[in-house]
Amino acid sequence: MGNIFTDYFDNKDRYLYEMTQRHKCIGSLCVHIPEEIIYAAGFQPVRLTSSIGPIVEAEGYLPSYICGFARGCLENALKKNYEHLEGVVFPHTCDTIRQLFPIWKMHTDHPYNWFLSYPMVLDSGEALELAYQEMLQFKSSLESFSGQAISDTTMWNAIRLFNEIRTALEEIAEKVTYRELWYITNAGFVMQKEDYLRLLKREIDRGKREGHNRVKRNGKRTLHLTGSVIETPSILELIEEEGGEVVSDDLCTGSRYYFHEVEEKGDDPIMALAKSYVGRAICPCKNSVEKRIEYMEKLIKKSDPECILFVIQKFCDPHLFDFPTIKNHFEKQGVMVQKIEIEHDSDANEGVRTRVKALFEVLGGR
Repeated sequence: MGNIFTDYFDNKDRYLYEMTQRHKCIGSLCVHIPEEIIYAAGFQPVRLTSSIGPIVEAEGYLPSYICGFARGCLENALKKNYEHLEGVVFPHTCDTIRQLFPIWKMHTDHPYNWFLSYPMVLDSGEALELAYQEMLQFKSSLESFSGQAISDTTMWNAIRLFNEIRTALEEIAEKVTYRELWYITNAGFVMQKEDYLRLLKREIDRGKREGHNRVKRNGKRTLHLTGSVIETPSILELIEEEGGEVVSDDLCTGSRYYFHEVEEKGDDPIMALAKSYVGRAICPCKNSVEKRIEYMEKLIKKSDPECILFVIQKFCDPHLFDFPTIKNHFEKQGVMVQKIEIEHDSDANEGVRTRVKALFEVLGGR
């Protein structure tokens, strides 16, 4: 893997600042935000992540029993780390993120803030039409803010660009370790999208020249990762150090970002987006646990892991609600399911290492 992606992630605050000096940027907090519309409106979309380090200023606005991701994002905003953004788009997901929006608006100075009121149940009959209407309003708000109309041609061009990015990430996923893939995916959250696609293609070409082919298993304990956002690679490094290998995932900072391309056909690009985003990879905030199990079964049938490992931000209620049902379902099929809760500032401490070691010892004795 080229170290450009590692460098981008390790210095993401600096690179984000540099990009805002060259381009107008709009941030978002979720994969359910259609970046294509932001891009077509003339802005660079940026996926926001939480601060790494003690949460100090946000403590006065969000209690400590709120998930570290939400508190860390607010900490970044209150410390003016996002002040060069034109605005931020919030999704209609969990209660915490929904209630973060008015706090954010009140205590930040972005000229543009938008709450995308997505349908809460994506597999309902009305979800597509509601998502379509919400995306139209989102598009209209960006047109008003930017002062320029978004043509269908511009929208289709944006859709093609992001589809190319998704296709490139899927190809790279078959050639590199999961930790390398995580760096490549997460670095793209703060990169100018044409530059990102160019670097992804260069990575693919380099892999072909050097004959890269991911060697899976090789005596290692194999895992499927699910759960909350993973914002630092430390837990992935720990899994590798202890003799494990991640063979698949359904994380929103992983494969859920690049699975499910938008169909490039039809007369209405916004409807094409709505169909894709309603039908995309399953999220516990948007789908029943039964739908989530159905989706995970497809992934696990292909990757055949020994264990499903939930890595969950402490106090992340949607994933914690789903965990018992998913554990019961898959353990009846002979697949072990375990959970590790991580805290904002200690996602790979010695306690986590001990849990991973114990997990691999149990797997070795099966």
